[in-house]
Amino acid sequence: ERFRDPWPRPAARESETLELLAICSPCSAARQRVEMPLATMRTRLGLVLLAVSSAAAAGPVDLGGADDFVILSKAAITNAPQSLVVGNVGSTSAVTGFEPVTKDSSNEFFTSPQIVGRLFRSTDCAEPTPTMLTGAVADMDTAYEDAKVRPHSLPSTTYVDRAAGAIAYETFTAGVYLWNAYVHIASPIYISGGAPDVFIFKVINYVTTAASVSVILIEDGTGRGLPRAENIVWQVGGYLVLGASSDMKGTFLVNLYVTFGAGSSLSGRILAKAAIEINTAQFAYPNPPPGSPPPIIPLPPPSPPPSLPPSHPPSPPPSPSPPPPSPPPSPPQSPPPSPPPSSLPPSSPPSSPPPPSPPPSPPLSPLPSPLPSPPPSPPPPSLAPNP
Repeated sequence: ERFRDPWPRPAARESETLELLAICSPCSAARQRVEMPLATMRTRLGLVLLAVSSAAAAGPVDLGGADDFVILSKAAITNAPQSLVVGNVGSTSAVTGFEPVTKDSSNEFFTSPQIVGRLFRSTDCAEPTPTMLTGAVADMDTAYEDAKVRPHSLPSTTYVDRAAGAIAYETFTAGVYLWNAYVHIASPIYISGGAPDVFIFKVINYVTTAASVSVILIEDGTGRGLPRAENIVWQVGGYLVLGASSDMKGTFLVNLYVTFGAGSSLSGRILAKAAIEINTAQFAYPNPPPGSPPPIIPLPPPSPPPSLPPSHPPSPPPSPSPPPPSPPPSPPQSPPPSPPPSSLPPSSPPSSPPPPSPPPSPPLSPLPSPLPSPPPSPPPPSLAPNP
């Protein structure tokens, strides 16, 4: 296109025109003369340039080798089981909490019941794992800087410091958003658009969420399908803390530490330059293949042993209870010797010979007699029936 205004006219004149010479087709030299007010032409050109710049700013962010990971960190990754990660986990530092882990025969990665994928650690995996992780972390840094320098979309009233950072029940369309301070998500938010649309959220400081909040994807009615989590990017200059049972969408590029609350979930990726702390959370690649079954978190088995110890103590008490009946028979045997001296005078008439000759014999005679005569009664009552 070529613009020319060969005859300058006074600014006050409203009939300013310009001649637009345009090539209609590659194979034709036909030219078309269009006349319109110069101010209108400038406005239209400004809108065209704005649309072009906004489209370029909202292009997808290239993750490079970091795209192969659901969780990637330069620092330690700590997990409080049971969590579930559908995808690869990698760190150039230590990774704990996914035990039991089993090293592959190649010594290049680990497997874990909590990871539907592979666990890569630079500390104890053989090459090419350390080199691969170094490249993925470098690509993560590049993606972070790419998103950071993207110019925000216009108008500023819509795309800059939306709701002063305290967002709740807000609906976001495609574009680049900027918050010069922090973002706190207190209630569900909505991302509206189509499958090819790109959403970039840039936050200078930290991002936090309340418990049980979620990011909900909705179609804008154009028939292009739902927005895709892989086209949603959060560039966080500070730390990221997700509340318990929160459900987030997108790729998080985080400069500082990350904390996932108990029961939280993410459909996307968490790529952090600092430590990541996970607490019984779920992670999955964005937009899994259709028809894939939902992941199931393995629950810890029940623990019956604690109930057994209380049941054993009651059984020993019956065993000590039998001994108490045994002491009673022994005291009755001791009293019989004492009463016989008092009972000898009355018993002398029936059997006089035994008492004079052997004094100790009378105790023996009463013992056999009580056994046959009164079986149920104890020895002391048996002395009464003998006379």
